[in-house]
Amino acid sequence: MNLTIAPSHQAGNLTRGQRRRLRLFELGSRALEARYARLLDEQFGTPRPPAYVCPLCFRVLGREAVLANATSQTTAILTAEDVPPKSLGGRPLVLTCGPCNHSSGRRLDANARAREHVRTLLYGKPAEPRPITLSIENTSVRGSYFVDEQGNHVFRLAAEPAANRVGASSGFTTAVFGGAQPRAFQMRFMDQYHERFYQLSWLRTAYLAWFAVLGYPFILDPALRKVREQIVDPIKALLSGFLSEDSPERPLTDRVLFLVREPSELRSVGIRVGPYTVLLPRPGDLEFYSRVKNLPGKPIAFQADGLAWPYEPTFGQARPSDEA
Repeated sequence: MNLTIAPSHQAGNLTRGQRRRLRLFELGSRALEARYARLLDEQFGTPRPPAYVCPLCFRVLGREAVLANATSQTTAILTAEDVPPKSLGGRPLVLTCGPCNHSSGRRLDANARAREHVRTLLYGKPAEPRPITLSIENTSVRGSYFVDEQGNHVFRLAAEPAANRVGASSGFTTAVFGGAQPRAFQMRFMDQYHERFYQLSWLRTAYLAWFAVLGYPFILDPALRKVREQIVDPIKALLSGFLSEDSPERPLTDRVLFLVREPSELRSVGIRVGPYTVLLPRPGDLEFYSRVKNLPGKPIAFQADGLAWPYEPTFGQARPSDEA
């Protein structure tokens, strides 16, 4: 692969998105140069322009990939990654190449968003109306469901005949409320999600967040190889036991990185975003997920040191006081 020099652009000619991507490129490129200059020299020769390596597929791209048109057919493009996904309150933190962003990213993140719609409704949080199907006996109707600011659970049946057949709404209402006591009915969310895909979206968030903090040495460690492979190919079942959930009332704005110290079998790095906790192996720990898989099924408490959530990447240039 050849690195090419990007055409010269005056800062005033760049869009806001291009300036943001260029800033992330320069931070990542400097970190890469500081640690792997000799390797880059051997691969691409000297002199050479700055480079950035996609943290998921390890494709090497130059500055021109930042300035490429996102709507073009080329795959040689670097895109800003929101960590966590933008639909879950994230903001741009690192760059990934176009294919990695638009394939695994969108597929996984769409399932995480659908899961979050269901979670917020089930735990009585105010939310926008979500499509549902209500059923009793042989009668089914479509409608919407949401929780208002006062905590009331609100059901609205969709109009006839646009979404429901004529008479379906009255038939359903009679079946539920026509007797001496209201009868139970079933509710199915139309926000369908793939259980494993939403979990892998949070694994992806953890991987990219720690890449933003520790940089390339972290993700190039052999212990992270399976994590990366699992994210890039979510169909394969390579990992399990990396995600746990508790405190469902905790908002997604509550975010923290942490280093697990005890128990020893759980020594790892991780993230907590709202109710979701993800554990990643520390560098050199090739057996971490094998140990986790063999732990008892009940929740296990652990002791950890918390670190602030990264809103600006350092890529290992300014590490936490206790290195992972």
